[in-house]
Amino acid sequence: MNPQLQQILLKSLELFLRFGVKNLTMDEIARELGMSKKTIYQYVENKSDLVFKATQAYLLHEADEVDKIIKTSKNAVEEILRMIGYISHHLKEFNPAAFHDLQKYYPESFVLFNDYRQKNLLKIIQNNIANGVSEGLYRDNLDADIIAKIYIQAA
Repeated sequence: MNPQLQQILLKSLELFLRFGVKNLTMDEIARELGMSKKTIYQYVENKSDLVFKATQAYLLHEADEVDKIIKTSKNAVEEILRMIGYISHHLKEFNPAAFHDLQKYYPESFVLFNDYRQKNLLKIIQNNIANGVSEGLYRDNLDADIIAKIYIQAA
């Protein structure tokens, strides 16, 4: 990824998470980046495109972090505890208005975000439960689908 685009996406994401998406203008984003809107528009078509690309970048980063947690955890219990810690830490940074703004004003980005949660995270939790059962760490009568869905709704 182009370093300047990466900088634009990271700073925009930080601002979106802090202030919400709708009320943040491209002028404010440009000012925070210390660059002109013209420079930003070399990489994105409009604010909706910026929101979509920032959402993609966020989800890619989250997927990488979750993958690292899975690969470096000693067992299913450690894995799930580390994932809960990671997600809890990031939820503290997430302004509820940003999620609402995505849902109401940027439906393409909301669908992307929601699909990731519903497909990827659901599968990760189901795999964790299956691994925990096979490791003898979880009871063997757990319903992985129900537990994973509850976890996703809570996150």
